[in-house]
Amino acid sequence: MKKVTADEMRWQVSQLKKDKLVYAVESAAVSLVVMVLIFGLGIALPIVGLYAQTVMRLLLIIAVGYFLYMAAGNTKRCLKIRKLERMLDDQG
Repeated sequence: MKKVTADEMRWQVSQLKKDKLVYAVESAAVSLVVMVLIFGLGIALPIVGLYAQTVMRLLLIIAVGYFLYMAAGNTKRCLKIRKLERMLDDQG
């Protein structure tokens, strides 16, 4: 198995931190869009009725599910970053 150098570990940590930030922003953006759609449909709710309520619930489930998926992914990245930083500390 190839031994990973300190520079490669630093690069991995940097990339994981960038990925974490990108995914957090993406999750916030998706949640914001879904909330705008829900409030937009909420205004038209009396006109559209049951169909709009179903769509609003689905959008909310999608937003919460996507947030949880991204949170789990970011937690996994945080753990990997910590592990790599510990390995760097042990080497240096």
